[in-house]
Amino acid sequence: MKRKTAKEVLAITLKELAEEKTLDKISVSEIVQESGYSTATFYRHFKDKYDLADWIYSNEISWIIDTYLVKEQSWSKLLSAVSDYYVDNKKYLTNFVRSADGYSPFLTSMFRISHSLFHKAFCGVSGVSKLDNETEIIMLSYVYGCILLTYEWLLGIDLLEKVKLSQAYVITFPEQLRRYIDK
Repeated sequence: MKRKTAKEVLAITLKELAEEKTLDKISVSEIVQESGYSTATFYRHFKDKYDLADWIYSNEISWIIDTYLVKEQSWSKLLSAVSDYYVDNKKYLTNFVRSADGYSPFLTSMFRISHSLFHKAFCGVSGVSKLDNETEIIMLSYVYGCILLTYEWLLGIDLLEKVKLSQAYVITFPEQLRRYIDK
C-alpha cells in the first residue's frame, strides 16, 4: 500500500476541515495541527491555504479528465464524472467557494484551472496544437458557463439536481466544439 505524501495528507486535512467551515475561516495553523505536519512543511509545498485548495481541485479534476477523456475518449462520461465529483464533494467544495466577505478566490481558481485543463485535454483529443480564436472563445465561454452553473448549484440554488447538472453540461456543449471531437 502506497504511503500518502505530505501534500496528500495536508489536502485530506483541509478537505475535512472544510466539511465544517468555510475556507476563509480555516487557518494554516489549524491545517498543520490537524495533519501532524509542521508549518515549515506546509510552506515547503504551498504558498497559502488557497494554493492548497487549488492543488486539490486541480489534481482531482485532472484525474477525471485523464481517466474519462484522455484514456476512454468519452466526453459524455467525462461530463458525467465531473458532475458526480461535484455531487460527491459538495460539502467541502461549497465551503471552498463560500466566504464571509462574499469574495471567493477559489471561484477564480475554478475558472482558471478548469479552462487550462479542458483546453489541454481538448487539444490533445482533437489532435490540434492550437485552437483558432473563435473556437478558443467558445470553449472559454462553455467552461465559464459550466463553472457558474456549478457555483450556483454549490450555493444551494437548486435549479439543478444531480441528473440535471450532468445534463446541463452535455446539452450546453457547443456544436462548434463537437466538430473537433466527433472525428
